[in-house]
Amino acid sequence: METKEGVQDIKQKVFFTTGFLLISLVLLFSVSFASAGIVDWYNSITGRASDSTTSMAVTVGNNAPTIYNVTMFNVSQNPSEGGTRYITVIFNVTDIDGVTNLNDTTAELRFQKATETTRYNTSCVLVGDLNDTSAGYSCLVGMEYWDGSGEWTINATIDDINEARGENSTETFTYNLLTSMVMSPTALTWGSLNVTDTDIGSNNDPIKINNTGNDKALSINVTGYDLAGSEIDTQFIYAHNFTVEATAGCGATTLMSNATSINVTSTILESGNNSIAAGDDSSGQEELYFCLKGLPVDDISAQDYAASGALSWNIQIIT
Repeated sequence: METKEGVQDIKQKVFFTTGFLLISLVLLFSVSFASAGIVDWYNSITGRASDSTTSMAVTVGNNAPTIYNVTMFNVSQNPSEGGTRYITVIFNVTDIDGVTNLNDTTAELRFQKATETTRYNTSCVLVGDLNDTSAGYSCLVGMEYWDGSGEWTINATIDDINEARGENSTETFTYNLLTSMVMSPTALTWGSLNVTDTDIGSNNDPIKINNTGNDKALSINVTGYDLAGSEIDTQFIYAHNFTVEATAGCGATTLMSNATSINVTSTILESGNNSIAAGDDSSGQEELYFCLKGLPVDDISAQDYAASGALSWNIQIIT
């Protein structure tokens, strides 16, 4: 059994031991703050850097524009004969990031149809802001007279300033069929002839036929009439004395017949751009050459002969 004095000795020992530890800790902290050389030495041992860097990245979301209310005032459009039909389309755009986020210079409109040339306007006009997030644009697009009939798709696009694109191709319109033509000259002439002359071509052909509409693969028929004498109207140069063909010269085999519509089998009139030289398949043109094979041997006098008025020769395109 321990004595009172023994217990006191133990307490003293504990006290001194604890005091030693406390003093050691105090000394350790004191050395850490007071001696820079020891810190440097410590860092060199552990390999720890005294400073470092970090990258910073912030992502701000962007929303693509939405195109709505694509409007054409008349969804059934007629070609302009031999010209350009200008069509106006209006469309509205919403950008929830605000109208200032829209790039107005990128507003574009296209009319599209398979196998046809796309018609477009890449500089549509800002009509005005509808509110803080929506704006309206107007586009004028030209359709040519030879553009194909049928359904065309309206494609509207616009980008925002971050190059996110809005697109709408939900609307269509109908480009109607137009069958029309013009020709020149509208009168053919021959110089002075002798009764024995043969295979004489007109001195002002060919007659050039321009397809001024968008109908395709048209046949060309010619209806001829006998030419009556200007002084003795019972004398004639007959329609069957003439031939017509798509090439120059008098080797044609298409023989005319009085008051009869004759198909010129060597011709097919396609649609096309009449400003292109005749003979090109995309020019929308055909040419007709006329030849007087010979004159009636009997009962013909020296005078002028003509077919005019109700008996003018008729050139017709047939679908």
